[in-house]
Amino acid sequence: MDINYLFWNTYRKGLFSEIGEIVKQNSVNVVILCEHDDPNCILLNSLNQIKPFNEIIEVIPVGKKIRIFSDLSFLSVIDIQDGWNFRIIKMELNDHNILLLGLVYIQSKREGDEDTQFIDSTEISDEMSRTQDNLACQKMVICGDFNMNPFEKGMMIKNGFNVSAQYSAV
Repeated sequence: MDINYLFWNTYRKGLFSEIGEIVKQNSVNVVILCEHDDPNCILLNSLNQIKPFNEIIEVIPVGKKIRIFSDLSFLSVIDIQDGWNFRIIKMELNDHNILLLGLVYIQSKREGDEDTQFIDSTEISDEMSRTQDNLACQKMVICGDFNMNPFEKGMMIKNGFNVSAQYSAV
C-alpha cells in the first residue's frame, strides 16, 4: 500500500485552504505539521470536508509543536525514541504493517553553522538506522525541518541523510 505524506512548517501561516488543496490533489494520507498552532482545529475541520481525517498524535520535539493527522486507521502509534533534535514514532496499520516516522529538527545556520549541521545529520542518521535495525523495520519515513539545501554535505553524504531524487514530490 502506498502512503502519501505531506510535511509543512506552518509557523505564523494559516495555509488551511492551501494544505487542503494539496491533500485533495495528491491523495495525501498523512499530514505532518511543524510549529502548528491551531487550537480551534480549523485545519482538521477543513481536511474532514475532503475525507475523514483524525489527529493521531501531537508531539513536541525541540520545542516545536508537531501535529500529525491521517485518514488511515492505526492499531497503535508509539513514541519509540526522543532525542533533543529528533523523534521516532512507530505506527502499526490495521493490516499489521509497521512503519517508522522520523521527525527531525536541525539547527539553522543562524543558530550554528554548516559543520554543526553536518555533525547533527550524521548523529541523527546513526540513531535512526540503529533504531530501525533494532526493530527490524524496513519502512521508515524521515521528514522535518532540515534547514539545509538538498545538496549540502549533511543531506547527501552516505552517513548523513543520504538523500536522492524521488520520482514524485509534493
